Amino acid sequence: MIKYKRNQVYIEEIVQDTINYHSHDFFELAYIKEGEINHYLDGKGYHLKAGDYFIIDVNTRHTYSTLSDNPCRLYNCIFYPEAIDKCMKHCNNFNSLIENYLIKFNMSILKYNPTAYVFKDDDRHVLSLLDRIYKENNNQCYGFNEIMRCYLIDILISTMRKIVDYNKTISNDSPTEFIIKAILENFNKNITLSEITKDLNYSLPYISSKFKNDTGYSFTEYLQKHRIENSLHLLSNSNMKIIDVAYSVGYNDVNFFGYLFKKYMDITPSKFRKLSQVRENDR
Repeated sequence: MIKYKRNQVYIEEIVQDTINYHSHDFFELAYIKEGEINHYLDGKGYHLKAGDYFIIDVNTRHTYSTLSDNPCRLYNCIFYPEAIDKCMKHCNNFNSLIENYLIKFNMSILKYNPTAYVFKDDDRHVLSLLDRIYKENNNQCYGFNEIMRCYLIDILISTMRKIVDYNKTISNDSPTEFIIKAILENFNKNITLSEITKDLNYSLPYISSKFKNDTGYSFTEYLQKHRIENSLHLLSNSNMKIIDVAYSVGYNDVNFFGYLFKKYMDITPSKFRKLSQVRENDR
């Protein structure tokens, strides 16, 4: 099995053969450039032709069955969550990836599961970006990994736009949008839902319930998640003491910060920092 560095994007152009069911520990984006092929994902079949593309989640079983009279040429783009953000070691599925702060798509506003859907590249925008990733990957000029990462993020955001249910999107004047804005601006302070919403003409139970329905998280969960995401970057990109990192993201109790960090990341802050430094040295 080919080993890929987890902090990089890989792409190849291949003529796809029939293969057996298999799975892998990375994300895969496959784009049909020419021809047709049958693709089976967890037992469900899809007939694909040029301009179709799809995303395969981690540990999802899939296979291809070729059509002898119409060979299929495709782009195969492979990446780990760390290729998007080196702090995303905790991410083990595509839904978590697209909810990361760099992409910011709430799964609750999508009409379909993005890893069980065939996307159509009608305007060839995705193909043009894959062409650029392929060129960068071949030339490998200075900064090529960063350029490929940017193109990949563009592809993912453009793709998620195709399946947004705009009836579910949060309006700019909704209490949920107001609360999210307050969290983003004040997450490092001692804030509460009742304090944030005291001037809104809604009851606290209503606001709390609506926020959970709109985001999929309670206020406390959303705040904790955002604080931990910010702490990842401080741990990876600075020499701040862990106690100072805790203070910087809104926790005066370093032990409680450590507890929450372990809860969300399955690893301690100090261990995460060591692993981040090792990966940075491997780049």
